[in-house]
Amino acid sequence: MCFEVREELFSAGRRFWRADGKAGPNGAEEWLLSKRAIDDANALVRVLDYPSWCQGDPETVRSLLAEECVGLTDAGKEMPKASGIDGIEVGEDTYEVGDCSIRWRASPNRERLCGQVLLARLGAACLGNTGFQCYLLRLNWSIRFACIACCDEGVAARVVVPTADERWRALATQALNAVARHLQPQIAWWSAPAESLADLFGSAHIGVGT
Repeated sequence: MCFEVREELFSAGRRFWRADGKAGPNGAEEWLLSKRAIDDANALVRVLDYPSWCQGDPETVRSLLAEECVGLTDAGKEMPKASGIDGIEVGEDTYEVGDCSIRWRASPNRERLCGQVLLARLGAACLGNTGFQCYLLRLNWSIRFACIACCDEGVAARVVVPTADERWRALATQALNAVARHLQPQIAWWSAPAESLADLFGSAHIGVGT
């Protein structure tokens, strides 16, 4: 597949992205280094953030942005989805940065680690709301080195890193801590009645689908 890869520099590294025609966040993407987002031009894109010490060659970047699912076994069977309940539960268990360590799970081929923080438990109605999904995609464009997405249990922040690089893991842990700290005050809105969510999205000029 041929597509244009764009690049920008920021204080902690580089960001690469390409157009992504698929709709909405997908909880099955736990093992991707890339993530979906809506860019400043309101286009759906797939984003890949590299820290400053990584020297990603163009072909590697293109490959990581093009991948759809990582962690298939040799027999071609899809790996079981990691459960969001294994993460740190914000709201039920009080989450304070530094109190708990991020829990990591290795992919079947042992090449990558997935770390996840469960930010909020939400019902299917909220998770299926297109306005809410749009809101998550917009957040993803602003966040570096971490992804906000829907999973089976609710809304989670997660990262995927190479297992052999301790610096990647340390950076990812910092990113998860920062995301949890920033989004914790919004959890009440996420679990609010639909009419309250509609008001919130309306004030942010985000259309709410039915």
